[in-house]
Amino acid sequence: MKRRDFLITTGAGAMAGLGAIGGSPEASADPPKIQKYGTLGRTGLKISDISFGCGASPSPSLLARAVDMGINYFDTAPDYSGSEFNIGRFIKQRGKRDDLILATKFCQQGSYPGHLDKSADKADYIKMVDKSLERLNTDYIDVIFVHAMGEEGAEYEDRLFDEDMLSAFEQLKKDGKARFLAVSSHGPVRMEELMMKAVKSGHYDIIMPAHNFMKFPNVPAVVAEAGKRNIGVIAMKTMAGAKDIDLEPAKGEPFAHAAFGFVLRSPHV
Repeated sequence: MKRRDFLITTGAGAMAGLGAIGGSPEASADPPKIQKYGTLGRTGLKISDISFGCGASPSPSLLARAVDMGINYFDTAPDYSGSEFNIGRFIKQRGKRDDLILATKFCQQGSYPGHLDKSADKADYIKMVDKSLERLNTDYIDVIFVHAMGEEGAEYEDRLFDEDMLSAFEQLKKDGKARFLAVSSHGPVRMEELMMKAVKSGHYDIIMPAHNFMKFPNVPAVVAEAGKRNIGVIAMKTMAGAKDIDLEPAKGEPFAHAAFGFVLRSPHV
């Protein structure tokens, strides 16, 4: 089946529950709502099938809009500019936190990337999380990521299984400050290999690979293995690739529907 045909056949069915999205005529008259929540592997977390990548500085009003639409999972990081601060302000204004799932990263505050290097010890990792807790205005983080495996070479694999990092997470979990350990990768270097190692290691509760219809053909095998082991999978970069080849879905189907549909057809994502 050609990619174009696949987009036609998978988009509408897989994304029907989301409603209007991204520029369709219905978007302003009938705003979309999340209608499906799945269990994120062995974590037991009930997560909206579309989540919110907070980026640099999401405003509290934008976060409130996302919650109104049914989104309950928010991904941030200390090195995403003022992102954690704004989420913290939103939580304080809202006066409610427990219905949100917050994910952040083992990172230093400041410019991206703020990954801790090999010299970081257990205390450094714990200190970084304590600072995130303050900025987020919460006493616990649901998901803590070892972020961006495979951007450059072997040092990323070292960070994946760093003993100080793993020990720090266990301490944070024991203290009630962090619930689940996760790993992510944008690619492009050894992404599938590193994600598979993470899945098989037993250390990680969740993986977040780049996953879309254009790139990384071995990611579905990683996702399947994660499913067998009851490890949660969150996909990112789901809409990458269309602009590279000037792809236009046929019959008026919005590209976002088709791209999300390709990823969400998997029962493990």
